Amino acid sequence: MYFTPEILAVLFVSAIDFFLGAIILLQNPRHPIYIAYGFFTTTVAVWGTGVGLYLATGDHASADFLARFLYFVGGSIPSTFLYFSMTFSSETLLSWRRMSLIFLPSTLFFILYFFSDAIISGSSFETPDKKSFLYGPFHLFFDIHLWGYFALAFIVLQKHYRAISQRTDRLHTLFVILGTYVVLGVAGVTNVIIPLFFIFDFIWIGPIATILWVGIIAYAVLRYQLFNIRAVAAELFVVSLWLLLLVRTIISDGLRDAWVNIVTLIATILLGFFLIRAVLKQVKGRQEIERLARSLAGANERLKELDQRKSEFVSLASHQLRSPLAAIKGYASMLLEGSFGALDGNLRMPTERILESSNRLVAVVEDFLTISRIEQNRLAYSFQSVDFTRLIETIVGEMKPVAEKKGLTMSFTAPEGASCMVTADSGKITQAVTNLVDNAIKYTPQGEITITSKKNGTHSCLLSVRDTGVGMSDDAQKNVFSKFVRGENAKKENVTGAGLGLYIAKQLVEAHRGKIWGESKGEGKGSTFYLELPAEN
Repeated sequence: MYFTPEILAVLFVSAIDFFLGAIILLQNPRHPIYIAYGFFTTTVAVWGTGVGLYLATGDHASADFLARFLYFVGGSIPSTFLYFSMTFSSETLLSWRRMSLIFLPSTLFFILYFFSDAIISGSSFETPDKKSFLYGPFHLFFDIHLWGYFALAFIVLQKHYRAISQRTDRLHTLFVILGTYVVLGVAGVTNVIIPLFFIFDFIWIGPIATILWVGIIAYAVLRYQLFNIRAVAAELFVVSLWLLLLVRTIISDGLRDAWVNIVTLIATILLGFFLIRAVLKQVKGRQEIERLARSLAGANERLKELDQRKSEFVSLASHQLRSPLAAIKGYASMLLEGSFGALDGNLRMPTERILESSNRLVAVVEDFLTISRIEQNRLAYSFQSVDFTRLIETIVGEMKPVAEKKGLTMSFTAPEGASCMVTADSGKITQAVTNLVDNAIKYTPQGEITITSKKNGTHSCLLSVRDTGVGMSDDAQKNVFSKFVRGENAKKENVTGAGLGLYIAKQLVEAHRGKIWGESKGEGKGSTFYLELPAEN
């Protein structure tokens, strides 16, 4: 055998084709597109290697065998390309029936190539650089098979192209189609048309052009994220370096040069192995992170959707409950006031319980409606100048009887004659302050509640609500303003709470550019809640 630069280039490109297909296939040997791509590139690589060996051989018998071999492998490329095109379009593994229909003709042609002279009868051999194919009487069937299968592959790809809606996916499919047209044009001219005239000077161009074909299809497959371009690039670089050093070792000039090349090759193989392993490890970790990120993003979107539906349901249900609750509350109040006549003593206590329970339920419904409006950004605010001290004093006056009924002492202190003006929605701030005072009453079994209002410097108004109640642990203090969250000791003291009051207060206060927070020295040691709003200058 003799090797010219053209023959070495053919063998080198064929090796690259093979290793690219093998690298991709080995990364996920069970995925349909991996399998199809690896099968296709391996066939192309074997054909290119056969062309290189055919051009390099100096033996007549070898040339005769390689001529038949080239026709068999070259005739199999359309089959593997059709198989890839169908898998690429459907993204599923083809059935055995379809695969049999694709590859059965290649099997039949194998018999004709190697056991008859019907399609090709061997090679005409004069000298190593002057040889040509000898065609049989049915050579036309090879051309029909070759171009017929490529035509079917193009039909499959074009149907897939028209069926795709996303622009990026259409572009990738178009790359496969156009790249195949170009390479088939080059290979067809140099390996089919020119050899008909027994001119073999350019037969090496076709195998070299396959690197463009294999590369374009690899780029198209990248849209499925089946393999990582960084890993493939590293592996190809290392393999190419190995091949170059191997060729250099084979053509070493003397024993000393050979030993240097051998040592360099061994060292490069070891370093390349560790490089590839490190890159694959990094890529695998990154892909896992991306997979988890996509999964988390999908879960978040689903949660947002469920949360939106929940808010809509709560809003609808709360609206539907308001009317009957208002009726129950109204009639209970009228009964107690004697609007329907004197109420029997035995009926007064149950009626009072009905009114009390309906009041609690109305408050819960209002809380749910407020949360729904907050989450849907539908809560309207009407800002005006408000005397924060007088507002707190009014709320304390209204809630003091409730505290005294429970046996608690409630006091309110503020600088005498001092007022603290804020720009606020009076109703919303009233709701926030009421929630703080109401919580203090609910979770203080005995003792006192001290409410203080003062101007904090010149820039803000500060409210503090201190109680001697159940207190809070460190963990409870971190989550006390979260939705539906209540401390364990709070649940024991009051089982009817929904864990919404402080959450609503926080949302309302923050909408006023204010701050709200709570402090406690521990469970059973009481709590102090603060509400601060910007003061008017």
